[in-house]
Amino acid sequence: MLPNTIEKAFERCGGQALYRHRVDEILLHDGQAYGVRLENGVEIQAERVIANTTVWNIYGKLVRPEHIAPERLKWAQSLIPTFPSMTLYMVVDREGIPKDIFPWEIYIENRKVIDSSDLTLYINSLVDSTLCPPDHLVVMAIAPNMRTWPSPDDPGYRSEAYEAQKQEEASRMVDQIELHIPGFRAHLRSLIIGTPSTIERYLLKNGGAVGGPKNQIGQEMLKRLHARSEWKRLYFCGDSTVMGTGAPATLVSGIGAANVILRELHLPDYDSRKFPKQFVHFVDQPFRRPAYSPLDAVTGENAALAAAHCQGCQTPACVTGCPAGIDIPGFLRRMEAGNFTGAGRLIREMNPFGEVCGLTCAADFTCQRNCYRRDFTGKPVRIAELQRWVCAEAGDEGWLKPALPARGAKVAVIGGGPSALSCAYYLALAGCRVTIFAGEDRPGGKLWEKSGSDPALRAGLQRDLQGILSGGINFRGSQPLGKKADLDPILAEYKAVYLATAGLDGDPGPGVLVGQEFLMNGVTVVEAAAQGRKSALEILRHL
Repeated sequence: MLPNTIEKAFERCGGQALYRHRVDEILLHDGQAYGVRLENGVEIQAERVIANTTVWNIYGKLVRPEHIAPERLKWAQSLIPTFPSMTLYMVVDREGIPKDIFPWEIYIENRKVIDSSDLTLYINSLVDSTLCPPDHLVVMAIAPNMRTWPSPDDPGYRSEAYEAQKQEEASRMVDQIELHIPGFRAHLRSLIIGTPSTIERYLLKNGGAVGGPKNQIGQEMLKRLHARSEWKRLYFCGDSTVMGTGAPATLVSGIGAANVILRELHLPDYDSRKFPKQFVHFVDQPFRRPAYSPLDAVTGENAALAAAHCQGCQTPACVTGCPAGIDIPGFLRRMEAGNFTGAGRLIREMNPFGEVCGLTCAADFTCQRNCYRRDFTGKPVRIAELQRWVCAEAGDEGWLKPALPARGAKVAVIGGGPSALSCAYYLALAGCRVTIFAGEDRPGGKLWEKSGSDPALRAGLQRDLQGILSGGINFRGSQPLGKKADLDPILAEYKAVYLATAGLDGDPGPGVLVGQEFLMNGVTVVEAAAQGRKSALEILRHL
């Protein structure tokens, strides 16, 4: 929850966090950074770039060799890393752990050298019983590992030899734990093994070394990276910098990098300050999170508890099942941290009709169909209800705002339903000057008929429409749009046209992107909204 809470403050101040997006290159021109390129080819431009990654990932990878002086590249590649690490994640019977054990224990068998027998045991479930089922404990073990391990990109990764070595080293660690907790193996109920290869795969730590350069003569603290790099407007923080390894040191490195930039901007440094209120809560141990029943309606008091039912799957089937591709674990994780504003914004990155879809989607046939929670409770996470609730709760701040003034190309959108409105929303976010032409007298199209006498749906629709149009979109209703000739003056005035309405007689002609609107050929609200977003991206690529 610590990074989630930091993210909450960051997003509240106008920032945006992108997860599951790997940076491929730091963009440089004439010795100055101007942004980053992601693996999917998207470029994000910025006035300054701060890299929190290892020195080996920066020199020659994120910063391409052609931008690096040969002697500097040689220096970076010569740095010796700290030790690779092996990790075990275990569930054990509570009766198999001594009553007087500490939540954090270190076992050192040989005090003369650092080797694979230096094992640290974390039993956080002794403090927070929410982390495991009753009568069990979750135990995590980590130790240096001096054996050679393949990179995740090497052919030997996940080979038979790799798997055999993985099991052998895990067994050795369990044997060591048994020296201090006799009978431990007999009480072991679940075991997940993380090798140095695993650490490199998930954390991008070269060779599985969780720290940066080793602290030794020749590469001591002052001979590591500093906050200011040799490239203008590119800065470093993290475990490869002067401040080194560990949470306090890497935290200070971040403050140091921030202060370098603040001074360049002639702004006051960050410094310690007194707060009128202390946000520290003492609880009885072992703590257990309050219970939440899936039968309870979602409220401000239990929304975080309901969202915490999400298991944060590595490959979430809920996202695959969502026609809009919403990052469902992402918005639920934000809800768990009380970051309702960030959750609303994340949903609307993919679907501006978040509240309407939360009320109308057949969720048990889409996102909730293959929810992993069904495997052990028989019930899915209540994704649709949580989406509806948080979109309403986030209010006006839960909407994405145009990043640029509306000075871009003039684009016309024909139709007033979800597809048209979705397309217009994302075009406006990109700075386009958007006008919607609709035959109806108000935006929403057939959605008003579908809402009928349902007060919740009508209220949700009203809020979604208000948020969509708040980005400066011009809506013109009661327009004659039944004939091809009705489009001619629009085609003459606007650089691009998206047609999302039925009943036009004849081919609309070149320069018109055609989509399917809601209630045509079985198209649902979320499918229409997704198509509108896709069409907006296609238009932007051609403008």
